[in-house]
Amino acid sequence: RDQAFIKTESLINDHLQIQSNDDYTLIFVDDNMYYRSMRYKFFKLAKQYQCGFLIAYINTNKEECIKRNDTRKGIENVSKSVIQRMSDNFQVPTDNKYKWESNNCFAFTPTNIDQAEESKETDDSNIGSFYGIINNSWSKVPAANRMIDAETQNKAREANTKNLKHQTDLKLRKAMSKWMQLIKKESQTAQNIEMSSISKKIATFRKDILSDVAKCIIDDDQELNIMIEGFQHQFNDMVSQYLILSGIELIAQKNNNDDEEKEEKKEENNWKPERVKTSNLTLNFFADTTRIYWNQTKEMKRDLWEEYLKTYKHLASINHKECTDQQRTKHVHVAIASIAMYRALKKVNNYNDDNIRGQIKGMFHSMLKTIFKGQKNKYKRSSNPWKDFSEYAYNGTKSEYGTFEPEFIRNDDVALFWNFKKCTFHEICVKNNADSVGPMLCDYDDLLASYISPWITFKREKTIACGDGVCTFRYCKNDGVKDIEDWFM
Repeated sequence: RDQAFIKTESLINDHLQIQSNDDYTLIFVDDNMYYRSMRYKFFKLAKQYQCGFLIAYINTNKEECIKRNDTRKGIENVSKSVIQRMSDNFQVPTDNKYKWESNNCFAFTPTNIDQAEESKETDDSNIGSFYGIINNSWSKVPAANRMIDAETQNKAREANTKNLKHQTDLKLRKAMSKWMQLIKKESQTAQNIEMSSISKKIATFRKDILSDVAKCIIDDDQELNIMIEGFQHQFNDMVSQYLILSGIELIAQKNNNDDEEKEEKKEENNWKPERVKTSNLTLNFFADTTRIYWNQTKEMKRDLWEEYLKTYKHLASINHKECTDQQRTKHVHVAIASIAMYRALKKVNNYNDDNIRGQIKGMFHSMLKTIFKGQKNKYKRSSNPWKDFSEYAYNGTKSEYGTFEPEFIRNDDVALFWNFKKCTFHEICVKNNADSVGPMLCDYDDLLASYISPWITFKREKTIACGDGVCTFRYCKNDGVKDIEDWFM
């Protein structure tokens, strides 16, 4: 398999040397690739060289595989235990959790060997469809990694590699312990085997794999998780093969694998994120707001939370110089917390922008609803709600949003109008290559407007995040709308 990878990369390079727009090179890599990590190596290769990528998934059931294998002779015939192991461990490429392969997968189920003649038409149709998919695969080029400077990339890779080694080591230690318990308890021939020699051999496998881990270059969390999973599978395969060659028959090996999966799912279901505690109090506040919101909306998942928190902390570290005072610090964190949420939901949940916009708005509503409800109750009790609101909005804007350079246009008995000449939210989003998040933060102002709508109307025609020169804020007393409609233009 390693040789096939090297040969594939060599063929890609050979084609690139030709530099012809008219020639196409189609490379078939024929392998079972029953683990996702095996397939991901080739996906990463396509991503690196910007080539089309396609997985052909021939979904043949285990019984049919054994039946076909029985017709093979000599070295082409493999043992049933190998087919059984591959079938038990096979990770299908149609799992929507992994869009990189499910979106690039052509899957079909071939006919049984006993029905080959009767179903020839179906197989021909599948092959015809496959040819069509191949023709369209030239355009299925994985998106290239976002361009970042070499220093930042190297730091990220160094951190990922360190994390990969740590996480893999924990997984392998846990697997070693389970293998030894299983051998001691379930092996039919354990009395003839020296447990210490088995333990030393299994420890050697772990050491060899960790040596391979140290050579890895990891670009992102998705790759990190796939590689951890892949090394764990590789370790289990090495131990399993060693035990078979040693004549040790484990009756409960399959049951142990099932129990391990159930235990991991149970741990995942019982997992709850802890309150965020860092030296950055502003980060703690916004991260905990997201934690509480996702818990309330049942959105919370371990991988989503870990991705969000990792992204948020990274953004906080590279934007710390923007936090020049307490006021600006809060605005910077509004932006980077939203960017972190956007990227986590995009990467882990594959949400579109509309879904994410609703999530960001929901998070801010969760954070501010107590304040807004308090204001609403105050206006309910007030003899002059407009006066109370206009004073609250005017003073709050001057004290909290001074860096936005507010320019007040009108402030009287029926209207309060101002423009922002700058927007810190937009500046931070642009700086962090998250331009699409800026307009989502404009929804923040609609939340307040929804609470004051019985007495006051809010309209806005322009925002800096949408490409306008200013952000316009137009509040007016409801019974004064008709007199000043022209102000909303």
